[in-house]
Amino acid sequence: MPPTIVQLNGACCSGKSTLARSLLSVLERPAVHFEFDHFLTQQFPMQRFYNANRDHYWCDTWPRLVKGFFRAARVVGQEGVHVIVDLPLTTPWLVAQCLDIFSDCDVVLVGVRCSPEAARSRFSERWPAKTPQQLDDVTGHLVAQAERIHRHMIYDLQVDTSQSSASACAVQLRELIEGGSPREAFRQLRATYKVEPAAGADPAGRGAGKP
Repeated sequence: MPPTIVQLNGACCSGKSTLARSLLSVLERPAVHFEFDHFLTQQFPMQRFYNANRDHYWCDTWPRLVKGFFRAARVVGQEGVHVIVDLPLTTPWLVAQCLDIFSDCDVVLVGVRCSPEAARSRFSERWPAKTPQQLDDVTGHLVAQAERIHRHMIYDLQVDTSQSSASACAVQLRELIEGGSPREAFRQLRATYKVEPAAGADPAGRGAGKP
């Protein structure tokens, strides 16, 4: 069985990272968790990637980092290791990079969802110094982000981390990865996904990082 790229796609606080850690503990083959936020914060001060208004990542630097991140995941997978890619595909440009760079890989596309209430609770735990109004605003942002992320996507598996535990979701995903079931979503998405010309103008997109 060849190694697999597991692309987790979901909004902030949907449970992607927790699912990834649970999946690492149940897979038989060695696997690594490629988390884009961790990659950025461990290597670079985050304020370096915003303009004075903290509105966008640096237009020139951010796309190169994303491409390098995807390519690094691909190389690790070619060495016989499962790679769990934890980068939400928040814009058409990001979807296009995923489809292009992983074009010759065995890819499992996984949609990760949760309820608005769960997203709000997780956000408040992660960033506790928020007023109720700020939490309401953030929850609205996360709901809109989730709708945008999952629109037009095709998945091999969708999980709801507010309905099932991360461990239960990981077992479902392990069975898909190791059970030999055909993976059609990536191929179907490559055949049907169209990136509008304007999508390349702002590859980072508002809301590409944390709200």
